[in-house]
Amino acid sequence: MGLEQEVKIIGADLENIETYLKNNGGIYLGEEDQVNILINSKSHPIKSSTGYFRIRKTHFVERNEDEIELTFKERIKDNNLRKSVEHTVVINELEPMIETLKLLDYDSFDSTKKNRRSYTYKGARFDFDTHEKSVLPYPYLEIEVEDKNKLDELLKELNIKDEFVSTLSIKELIEKIKD
Repeated sequence: MGLEQEVKIIGADLENIETYLKNNGGIYLGEEDQVNILINSKSHPIKSSTGYFRIRKTHFVERNEDEIELTFKERIKDNNLRKSVEHTVVINELEPMIETLKLLDYDSFDSTKKNRRSYTYKGARFDFDTHEKSVLPYPYLEIEVEDKNKLDELLKELNIKDEFVSTLSIKELIEKIKD
């Protein structure tokens, strides 16, 4: 269980930001192909203000290894950063977990695919995410930081304007596009 503090960068020149990281000491962590399954229930829905429930199957490209995690991301209210506490367990098999969740009355399993390239730079994590175009038609960057001051410092260094910064979750972004 860990506290995650992050923002999404939407609409900025992500290619330029990634090049900057590569040229200025950013450490490449690797590439992942992910399948994310958002889980919910009609009989006991999880509100966005509470968090969200997901299964993530990750293929680590360079290592050619797979991992499956079940996570509830508990949202903590903050206007400056998207804060969550991640309650995560590693699971061995996807289908038995889904069947178990169905027995517990979870009946919504929305699956999306995305590609992620990750770096660390000055103590922050940078995830460049590209979803299937039918789900989210534009790429974005997640910046995970220890605190707001660190975020402000990085945004200034990378010349990222406030208008490109969002605290919406992926679920909220997808819902916003559907509207």
